[in-house]
Amino acid sequence: MIKEWRFQLKGIDVKMELEKNYTILKACRFCPMCKHLCSSGNLTMHESDYPRGRGLIMYSIYRGEPANADYVNALYNCFMCGCCLAGCEGNFDLPELIKSARVDIVNLNLEPAAIKELKKGLLLKGNIYGISPDKSFTLQNKKYENNDADVLYIAGQSINYNHFEIAEAAIRFFDKTKIKFSIIADEPDCGKALSLLGYKSEAKAAAKRFYEKVSAMKVKKLVSCDPMVIDCLLNDFKEFGFDINSSVKIMHFSEFAEIISKESNLTFKKFNKKITIADSEFLCKKNNICDSARSIIRNIAGKNFTELYRNRAEAYATGEAAFYQNGAVFKDGKALALKICKDALKLDIKTIITMSGVAKENITAAGDGRFEVYDIAEFISASL
Repeated sequence: MIKEWRFQLKGIDVKMELEKNYTILKACRFCPMCKHLCSSGNLTMHESDYPRGRGLIMYSIYRGEPANADYVNALYNCFMCGCCLAGCEGNFDLPELIKSARVDIVNLNLEPAAIKELKKGLLLKGNIYGISPDKSFTLQNKKYENNDADVLYIAGQSINYNHFEIAEAAIRFFDKTKIKFSIIADEPDCGKALSLLGYKSEAKAAAKRFYEKVSAMKVKKLVSCDPMVIDCLLNDFKEFGFDINSSVKIMHFSEFAEIISKESNLTFKKFNKKITIADSEFLCKKNNICDSARSIIRNIAGKNFTELYRNRAEAYATGEAAFYQNGAVFKDGKALALKICKDALKLDIKTIITMSGVAKENITAAGDGRFEVYDIAEFISASL
């Protein structure tokens, strides 16, 4: 039996977060079965960036070997996409194990400088992009804040600071279908990125601020186009002990739009180009929210809808949590999305529907003008 590994933090004997997921650690440290699926490993081709390499690194740390800079770098190189889960017969959640290791790294103040900069931006400005909050979509459109609304639309970081067009498309849908909705003008960060980077206490504090803002709105439905927000509401809130009223439904925009389209018997314009969907890691892989977008696209495009070779749980990563690589903020989303585009070309796809702002950005860059790329909210709103 392995002896408990502990470390000293400010003179206090502390049990490692890593130890809480020892079952995963024991299973993953020697297993190579998901190597071919790893997004970051197949980008860098470094053995330490594949799941087994990271498993061995974490096992070494668990046994008492110091977490040196190379080890730390490998553990932050993971994109937390969950592709490894698709090839795991035991359903061992390696990203959860890596998140635990990152908490220990943060507690030892060993995280890379680039990660500390991301944290600084999240704490000071509420986003990883370094953009001032007064430039956000929600603050620039505070006219949409409404205390008498049934639906609260939550933008999330990527859309609130980089992809206004997705929020605008969602709002057009609300307007066309006469949905009473609201936004939070000074929408705070939900804490998901902080949690994934290993800043557990800071993530909980951010989630609490977000929870208080959301709870104050007294709405019946929480709707977002951002998979990270959905994952935070469904999973992180439970972990942190924040209980959204059970009568409030948490929904991705695609789920909400599907319900409204059926209830209101909406008529859509027909779409005559070959079309597919690039699944979201945090929506489809993590939360099994895969079907609503497909239902709507099939309703609009009919037989023109074609699945990619790898989809749902086995879909390629789109980069939703690709924050870091080898000492710097990750900026190679184009390379990450090339695999999706290569499959789309083989299938003669003309239009790719994405489920997040990050996915749209990366696939657009990788497609280099060969495809039309739209977020699901844009596609639905344009088809009404």
